[in-house]
Amino acid sequence: MKELPQENQPKKKVFFYIHGGGFMVGAASHFIPGTWVKMYDDVIVVTINYRLGILGFLSSGDETSLGNYGLWDQVLALRWVQRHIASFGGDPDDVTLSGESAGAAAAHILSISPFGKGLFTKVWTQSGSATFISRDLSSPLQDVLKFAATVGCWSGSTDDSLDVDGIRKVVGCLREKPEEAFVKYVPFNMTSFIFSPRVDRMLIPNDPKKLLQDQSYLESVCFYDRTYICGINNNEQSMGDMYIATTKAMVYANDSMADEEKEKAYKKSLDFMLDVYFEKRGCSKESGKKIVSWYERRGTFENAVREVITDMYFQLPTFDFLKAASGPGARSRPRLLYFDHYPGFLRTSPSAKGMPHGLDVAYLFDYDIKNLGISLEEPTEKVMRGRELRVKEQFISLTMALVKGRFIDEKPEPASRKADSCNVPDGPSGNQTREPYTSSLNPAGELFKSHEDLDIWPTWDLKKKTYLSFGDTPFIKAPFQVEKLTFWDKVCPVDDL
Repeated sequence: MKELPQENQPKKKVFFYIHGGGFMVGAASHFIPGTWVKMYDDVIVVTINYRLGILGFLSSGDETSLGNYGLWDQVLALRWVQRHIASFGGDPDDVTLSGESAGAAAAHILSISPFGKGLFTKVWTQSGSATFISRDLSSPLQDVLKFAATVGCWSGSTDDSLDVDGIRKVVGCLREKPEEAFVKYVPFNMTSFIFSPRVDRMLIPNDPKKLLQDQSYLESVCFYDRTYICGINNNEQSMGDMYIATTKAMVYANDSMADEEKEKAYKKSLDFMLDVYFEKRGCSKESGKKIVSWYERRGTFENAVREVITDMYFQLPTFDFLKAASGPGARSRPRLLYFDHYPGFLRTSPSAKGMPHGLDVAYLFDYDIKNLGISLEEPTEKVMRGRELRVKEQFISLTMALVKGRFIDEKPEPASRKADSCNVPDGPSGNQTREPYTSSLNPAGELFKSHEDLDIWPTWDLKKKTYLSFGDTPFIKAPFQVEKLTFWDKVCPVDDL
């Protein structure tokens, strides 16, 4: 066992990772930083567990049970790092917060929360952002009563309205139940995460979309004093595939219906799903029709539903965040990474192509790909060799470039701001500046040779929409899916939400 570091040794950077899993499943033990350790010995990787599902996010809609307990676990873990990571040789003033899917959404929530202030300096996320929880139309109390009825804590209708005393009795009863009662209950809803983050007026003070449009608020929580990299995969639609397949299986399992009736019921289910998603996004019914028509022109109705759901869950929330972080006067200067890789071991897969949602974690950690439900002919350690291992090592190196401060190129702060107001680290990594990227790109993009060639990766610009296309041969390209982003801005603009 290695001895604890001496006081005169250089402090190590800290990489703090929040796992995904829809706020329902997942565990830190799945994310082994073995390859990191082989490549770098000057970083401390922290992975955490946090409460999930009912235990992590049960909310009664009032002060009886505010919910968001899983997020509070993350805050407490970050505070623990602030207090104790120096004992392990880490630098508490230079923490990079990261996460994938639900973990990415959590990282962005903490980035706009007053309780994330001073706990981290950089953020790297993949496939998720905060505004997926906007306009939650579900009733948290109804969800509580449905669960309470299954464990003997409620015998009335789930539509009943309760006073404060009634809610306290139900929640008090639940708190007396053993752990097994919570583990056995599996909530399912195709249109929302039932037990997940929600506005609580504390950790999440308001609808994340509104928070991201409030520059004075963002200034107060030090949002602009961090460096951000936001990533998305080229096949996030794999999650849409799952929703579509589950809905179809549920409808067609009804043997009492004729095939024609099943087809109508299936179409009706998809229509309902879209209506709910559009309402949650803040789109009018008329806008929803235009959106479906725009997507449907490139394929079937089923494919349109798949892409709309995927974009509203992953892409649009990511661009909500990028827009806020790159707006007028912003110092955060975010970047976009598009994981545009096609793994060789998926070439024979009938369903998984490109980078399905979640597969990026296997290029950051030593992660068993079978946990994603992807069938492999060989174990993960055998398929992640040769070409795939080289891509993985480059992805880790790119991540380490952020962790080590290579991307910190903000403009100097105004003299009126205190240097330590947001725990921004001093020294070369905290004060480094570079000239903004101004050169134009050829249609094929500009070759990004390695993680050492960072100066050509420009920050996200609302007009240029330049990004890093990451894969075997990374390229700087522009603009990113401009037709689709322009269409959404026109039909259902975020500023109107």
